[in-house]
Amino acid sequence: MTRGGILQQRLGQARRSLAALRGLFARADWPSAGIHPDFSYQPVAPNPGPLSPDDRLVFLHIEKTAGTTAHHVLSAHFPEDQVCPARFGHIISLWESARLARYRFFSLHASLRMVSPIPGPKKVVTFLREPVSRLLSHYNFWRSVRDDVIERENLDHIRYVKHFALKDLLTPGPLAAAPDFWNLQTQRLAGDLFFGPSGRAWRDENELLDTALINLENLAAVGFTEYPDLSFQRIAEDLGLPNRYDGMRLNVTANNVADEPERFEQLTGSALDDETAECLDRVTQLDRRVYDHGQRLFRERLRLGVILSGSVPPHVPTMVEEGCELVVGDHREGNILFGPYCTLPAGSYRATLWLRAGTAPRGKRPGSITIDVCSGGSRKIHAVQSIRPIILADQWFDPVEIEFTLPDAADLVEIRVTVAGLARLALKRGIALRLL
Repeated sequence: MTRGGILQQRLGQARRSLAALRGLFARADWPSAGIHPDFSYQPVAPNPGPLSPDDRLVFLHIEKTAGTTAHHVLSAHFPEDQVCPARFGHIISLWESARLARYRFFSLHASLRMVSPIPGPKKVVTFLREPVSRLLSHYNFWRSVRDDVIERENLDHIRYVKHFALKDLLTPGPLAAAPDFWNLQTQRLAGDLFFGPSGRAWRDENELLDTALINLENLAAVGFTEYPDLSFQRIAEDLGLPNRYDGMRLNVTANNVADEPERFEQLTGSALDDETAECLDRVTQLDRRVYDHGQRLFRERLRLGVILSGSVPPHVPTMVEEGCELVVGDHREGNILFGPYCTLPAGSYRATLWLRAGTAPRGKRPGSITIDVCSGGSRKIHAVQSIRPIILADQWFDPVEIEFTLPDAADLVEIRVTVAGLARLALKRGIALRLL
């Protein structure tokens, strides 16, 4: 028999052995949330509603999606001894259940499969980001790590990434050794992914996408990097927790050099050429499907409404009444409430405020109230509404609504309340916002 024939015979024997081994595994009694021989996974169990004392909260930290900020905000709801110190899924997969049971909050760089060892009912939340922006941020973050840090800490994966230009890194060979740059958000939601030397995934893309979409729908809450104010408020309301987000932004790639010059170095920017853009399009196709589906789910949640907090000028007095912070008008003219300076997706909205105004003293002018909606640092006015104080009750708060439409996504969106001559005006600081 020729050398080629012997090789073919051995390959055939290897294939038959592998098929027999997979058949044996397929007949085994696998746990419902465990790994399956074809590298697919059972969907995560849905667990909607407020966080109960029996629930564990798991934050699935997908790289460069505002995960460091989300970890800081969500972990603040738990005592330090209830926050799991391990941050990587492959570490907790080695821990015993009794050790994992000590903690109620987990924040993990992991796929959803790695969450399964955590005992008890779980609520899983995550953040998503526009896929190309996420990939570029991830790539630039690793490229900005100083060479001396890479050598000292033996960061082989970052050393490998820095060796390639982006379009070369996204070709089959290098990509097989750096799978973080191939539809990472889909991977995290669908389970582990393995690449062969050719860069070809060992799982069917349709199966991978279907699993990710099912799991996305079963998560307790999803936020978006592009809409942090809305996301943290919606997550807090979905989980029945107070919103502790105060506008912070942690671990921003653009700020790393200034924040940690001993670890990061300045990058030189360059425009993306057509070939690189095509590579980015190819390796984010599944992630775009996941991101678009997540956006639709997010918009549906926004139709339930969120409560955002407005800002108050320093000279305007406030008070607390029955657990609510009130803004109290005085005789000076101007804004008494503005903000929350959030980013909103395109759509039609209704903002609701709650106001109370006493009767003007005899001989005094009744004063005036104007509510408007603007964005882009007050450059665009989207709606204006005048309110006659006489129509407002003086013993309870009346809801006042203003509707507006954003043809495109807008940033620095504010709802402003301007008054003149209303010493007895009071309004709640919270602003209800609902997508129509």
